[in-house]
Amino acid sequence: MMCGIIGFFKNCGNQNWDVDCIFDTVMHWRRKGTDGIGFLAVKSEGCFTRSYFLSPSDFLIKHGGSFKEIVTSPSTKAIFMHNRWRSTGLPGEKGVQPFVGKRYIVMHNGHLSPTNRLPKNEKWKYVAGSDSEYICAYLNRESVLNLDPIKNITHSLRKIYDVYNQIGVVLIFDTWESKLYLFRDNARTLVYDLANSNTLGNFWNNRDLAMRFSKDVFEVEHGGMLCIDAFTGQIDQTLNLFDSNGNHQYVPTRDLLRGPGIGRLLEVHARYGNNASSRKDSIARRIQVYGAPKQLRKEDRAPMVIGAPQFLREKIGVQVGDKVLVRNSNLNRTAELTVCRNDNRLLSAIPFLNNNPKAHACLPPIVREMLALTQVDYRNRSVCFKKVFSTIDIDKKIFSFPDEELVHESIF
Repeated sequence: MMCGIIGFFKNCGNQNWDVDCIFDTVMHWRRKGTDGIGFLAVKSEGCFTRSYFLSPSDFLIKHGGSFKEIVTSPSTKAIFMHNRWRSTGLPGEKGVQPFVGKRYIVMHNGHLSPTNRLPKNEKWKYVAGSDSEYICAYLNRESVLNLDPIKNITHSLRKIYDVYNQIGVVLIFDTWESKLYLFRDNARTLVYDLANSNTLGNFWNNRDLAMRFSKDVFEVEHGGMLCIDAFTGQIDQTLNLFDSNGNHQYVPTRDLLRGPGIGRLLEVHARYGNNASSRKDSIARRIQVYGAPKQLRKEDRAPMVIGAPQFLREKIGVQVGDKVLVRNSNLNRTAELTVCRNDNRLLSAIPFLNNNPKAHACLPPIVREMLALTQVDYRNRSVCFKKVFSTIDIDKKIFSFPDEELVHESIF
């Protein structure tokens, strides 16, 4: 388990710039780490950072109101967030990212150990001792602050890669020029969607999370780096720090983002399914269900996700990509779910909030709707359906089951 990085740009083409959608993303994101959460807000008058030694759910409970004001402010142009899973460094708020230097602000997802193998910045006051802080200090060395940012960043990242043979995902914000640099190696994932042909809408370092909120998702390939205007999300340049063999090269990649260079279109998750034939069926079915990428209506952007238990597959042949309408007759509620895994586990996007009224007030309506359908046992990490999922409507066909078959399924 490692940290998480997500970002949202406020531009006319980004359908996910919405308070409910951002809150929903943070709640889905909670499993990426619970050792702290921080964000960088880019505003027309400048930028600022905040960090909290809280889990994502506690952050929304305690600071959801002030965070909502930042998101809805007309001057806010972009928000980048980091969720910490501590692998090195001290616990507490001092280790929560982003780390701020004289010129560069850094968020990092990865594990570099031991940290003492990197040259130290003698003028940097180390407070956390984490690998991410060492990266920020190394980028903000006095001797390189006035250099061209691309030369400094590419040289520094290559140096780190030489030492550890990996880096992870690195977000670097240049406060002097208001530019954003997103880099990944082969050890971590970085995906994004486009608001228009050459403008980012959002980015995530988690494929599953990305495909819950966007149907048109691209992946930055190994060694790829995107240079982005932080105010507009416009992609100024796409670079590749390494060639296909991992050797150091400075190779400007092709401008066609949908081509085989940086920006491969991810239509499916090939790992869904238990064997080659089921994966092939899943891929074909997902393409058939979703079709060509298109703009989503607000109510369609964040569908809930449910797994396919064994009895469902055997009795009604449900498969990955099917839309499942679950009706709760006792509570007179309905929720549309999407089957996303073809195994015996039940994965549901239900926050573990123990029926906290204040927490529920911060959640999007679709999540509150799901909580009314279920009862979550946080200690045992399981979800108990309240004997009410007795009818399931798939493609307008209604199938009925005894209540006891739907009472309990482990979510792990």
